[in-house]
Amino acid sequence: MSELFADSQVNRESRWPILSKLTGASLVLHAALLTSLLYVPGVRDAFNIAALLANAGYVDRAYLKTEVGEDVQMLTLADDKFRYPPGYFATEEQLQAALALTTASVPQLTLTPNLRRQIPIPTPTPEASPSPSPEESPAATTNANVVATSKAADPKTPEDAEQELNKIAAENNVVRPNENDINTRPLKDWLARANALRDKGQLDLNSEIEITIAASLNTDCTLTNPNVIQRSGDARLIDVAKDMVSAIGDSGMLSFLRDPSKVKDPTKLSCDAMPLQVTLKLDQDNIAAKVESQADTPERAVQMAKGYNTLLAVGQFAKRGHDEEVLYRNTKVTSEGKQILVNFSMPRPTASEMLKKQLPPSGL
Repeated sequence: MSELFADSQVNRESRWPILSKLTGASLVLHAALLTSLLYVPGVRDAFNIAALLANAGYVDRAYLKTEVGEDVQMLTLADDKFRYPPGYFATEEQLQAALALTTASVPQLTLTPNLRRQIPIPTPTPEASPSPSPEESPAATTNANVVATSKAADPKTPEDAEQELNKIAAENNVVRPNENDINTRPLKDWLARANALRDKGQLDLNSEIEITIAASLNTDCTLTNPNVIQRSGDARLIDVAKDMVSAIGDSGMLSFLRDPSKVKDPTKLSCDAMPLQVTLKLDQDNIAAKVESQADTPERAVQMAKGYNTLLAVGQFAKRGHDEEVLYRNTKVTSEGKQILVNFSMPRPTASEMLKKQLPPSGL
């Protein structure tokens, strides 16, 4: 696989090993990878981002490949014979009568019950009364406030930025990934498979797709039971997207999601089991990704969202002039109840040009 990275540009400044890890395993890179690696445009621009992950400090070890399953309801024809569905020829009055009888008994379809957004139930507005020294509840903090309060002081030097990042992680009790927790072999294997499809002309690089994958984060920080619960678009690219999500899970990149307050043995990699959901979307104008995870409490979700946004703000300074700065700037982390939402969005032409300029001439 070494030839894939021979001509790639990799930042090898000795002062930035941890920031390179952040590039490879932070929330920003998850959102960027889950979109850019697949669709900007197509798979050919993936190899540049892979170079960002191939830093010397990462490990390369054997692994068991996770298979992403399907949990999408598909229509099939029994015995290859078409049959009209029941009620196809019913009159409008008959359909309305049948609908009235069945509506009450049909449960609401939910894709991931553990990740449902909490919708507040309206209650009567109480009469206003004076209250001494009111304090705002952290759980009621709006997303706008989370982003606004995450702005950090502008560091003056790279050393200042490094100290600021460590301080932010400690104050907000969030994880900065350890390079020894990241296994690059699953990602390299994925690149080889995607490259083979590209060379054979089996990928439509102008396709639009949307895919949602629900999974659980296992105690060893890998994905378990990943299933596609919604999809649309080119079938070949959807398979490539599934393979990419599998590689991310197998690489250990999701280890940053663990809550440091629950770590019992700092020398052993372990995560809290939690539900995850990833939504990827590409159209002719934009690329977008959303990663949803869950904290124990709304207060903790607010704290973690604030911490990640502050890390992103300082990371923009630390990576000024590099493509990572653009990725950081286009990523926002918010909270809704217990949910932590990572949203990445960028115009497709901007993302494509940003990545193509770093590809070797043979890859264009």
